[in-house]
Amino acid sequence: MELHGLRHQLGMLLEPSGKNVIMKSMIRSLFFLFLLAGAESRAVVYYSNTSGGNWNDAASWSTSGYGMGTNTGTFPKSGDYAYIGDGYTIVINVACTTSYLIIGQGSSGILEYSDAGAYTCTVINNLTVNPGAIFRYTGNSTRTHTLQVGNNISNSGSISFYSDANDVVNLVFYRSAHSVVSGSGSFALNTVTVQKSTATSYLVEVQSTTFESGIRDLVLTYGTYYHNNSSTYEVNSGGAAFTIPADGVIRVNQGILHLSPAQDLVNLHGSITVNGGTLRIGASTGNGGLRYERLVSFVPRMDIQGGTVEVYGGITHKSGAPTSPFIFSMSNGNLKLNTGTTGTAETVFHVNDVAGSTATFTDGTITLAKPNSTGSSVTDFVVCGNSGTVTSTGGFIQFGDNSSGSNLIYTFKPHSNVSLPNLLVSGPVANAATLQPSASSTDDIKAISIHIEPGKTFDVRSVSGTTGDSRMVILTGNYDGINSLFCDGILNSRSSTLVLQGGEGQQIAGTGTLELYHLEIDNSIGSTLGIDLTVNGTLSLSNGILYSTSSDALTIASTGTISGGSASSYVDGPLIRNLAAAGTSTLDFPIGKDGAFRPFSLNLTQSSAAQAVYTVELINASPRNFGYSLPGSIDRVSAMRYYAVSRSGAANLTALSSTIAYDSDDGVTDAANLRLVHDNGSGTWMDLGGSGSGAGSGTISS
Repeated sequence: MELHGLRHQLGMLLEPSGKNVIMKSMIRSLFFLFLLAGAESRAVVYYSNTSGGNWNDAASWSTSGYGMGTNTGTFPKSGDYAYIGDGYTIVINVACTTSYLIIGQGSSGILEYSDAGAYTCTVINNLTVNPGAIFRYTGNSTRTHTLQVGNNISNSGSISFYSDANDVVNLVFYRSAHSVVSGSGSFALNTVTVQKSTATSYLVEVQSTTFESGIRDLVLTYGTYYHNNSSTYEVNSGGAAFTIPADGVIRVNQGILHLSPAQDLVNLHGSITVNGGTLRIGASTGNGGLRYERLVSFVPRMDIQGGTVEVYGGITHKSGAPTSPFIFSMSNGNLKLNTGTTGTAETVFHVNDVAGSTATFTDGTITLAKPNSTGSSVTDFVVCGNSGTVTSTGGFIQFGDNSSGSNLIYTFKPHSNVSLPNLLVSGPVANAATLQPSASSTDDIKAISIHIEPGKTFDVRSVSGTTGDSRMVILTGNYDGINSLFCDGILNSRSSTLVLQGGEGQQIAGTGTLELYHLEIDNSIGSTLGIDLTVNGTLSLSNGILYSTSSDALTIASTGTISGGSASSYVDGPLIRNLAAAGTSTLDFPIGKDGAFRPFSLNLTQSSAAQAVYTVELINASPRNFGYSLPGSIDRVSAMRYYAVSRSGAANLTALSSTIAYDSDDGVTDAANLRLVHDNGSGTWMDLGGSGSGAGSGTISS
């Protein structure tokens, strides 16, 4: 390119001036440069010499300068440079080739195809059309010409290749090289073909905002078509469904690229990459969408790194290709699915569950605007959880948006062995919507988190068939650095077990109250309540601390039980247990505070089955601060901690005893003289008796 720039500069100096000495000197300089040019050492620089001359007529060209007459060659060929100056017209009347083609000097200049036959013009490297210049075909003899460009097109003038439907010039980008289309000149084009070779990484990068508006038909056979400008381009708006071949890539960085705006389908055998701008797929009715199929060894893929992809229908395999693998990756941006007025009758998002398929989610949001139009027999969201590879470290799968209707039911296929991204049930507040597992699914639900917005429902029951009510719902992280389950709507947990199993802090939060059947804490980092939570089945404390507060309390229903509880897993904060049973019962409270595990239990008798509520919390503060009076039998109370115990509900308690634990930091050195006390509500401690089981650590019962 530097040599080209020098040559162009020299060419300008060689314009007719009558100074033969300077001309001869510059020719010698050009000759010296040609010797240094390596592979292009035989290149000749040609300038237009006569206006209206044919390309293959030596009289049409000068090797000395514009209109200089002298021609030491013949006409431009492979490796040469062809300059057409202001006020000159050259006619392509033969298959011609040149290395660089420059039309105009800034105000005029014309290169046109002859009407006598069909001709191919090949520009091995760059085509430049300067301001005021024209490259055209205006004939009317049913001719189809071809322009082949190996590298770049820069158009600041006019490229007019469409005379009528039968008289056109087709543009082909070829060669193993990158091509850039730039300039704000006008284009009237017929078929543009991307036919790079040897590697799909060779691209045609369209920076011009006017180039695509002139294309009537885009054909991608080999290489990458890169939409990198701010304009909107509707690809083949009146033609057949667009196909991305196995050796082809569609890439979008800015602006809007719309594939097949008048067709139901876009066929994917190659790749789509979006890192900015917007890619739209299919007709606005959304009856189809993107359909992938592996035809050769290459696995079709979609990689969303930023920007927006809007598929008016869905993404799934092509008809007859249920075993075709598909690679999907999303690291940022937005994928909007099924936004069409009608919508797809097939799966809205489907990565075939076969070997070779992968689904990778690290960030970004996939939104299903509405479910499929067939119903519960078709699942809306499916990934390759059994035979393929699924990796989820972030990102959202959002079911519903501001355009979604009412009373919609979305479905997804869970997989016990892989985690899905964050699941969000969304849509207008006034419009009810429900997310459920697919028909007859019994696999556990595993996801990073679940967020249920107001007016929405997440139901663990399969949409039809075998219910799977008792499955586990395993949450492996959080969606905002805090929340793992956020419920502003309804969570219908049935008889399922919610498992907090993240490698980071997890919170259960929302508005109002929340009921779960089983809850298992298996997070060594810790879990927090940000909502009043009732467990109707079993609270399993396997690993990690569960933090509660008086405003976001944990209640074990009268039907519930607690399992586990240890120095590594307990409730830090108030723990409420309901009891609705007559006779004698034992209620265990595996509680602690700030790293100190101090379990508490109540052995009690109730005269009836009317429900009573017992709340216990360990407080890490000295009860001496209350200033209560001591009975004569008590010398002092602990300086370390105390239990806050309360009871409400039915007045049916007839007997009560309690057992607490102590450890080395409680300072118990004389276990035989250890006693339990509680306040009488009037500022005095009452001696409840008991004795410690041993010095240092142990238990004491009243």
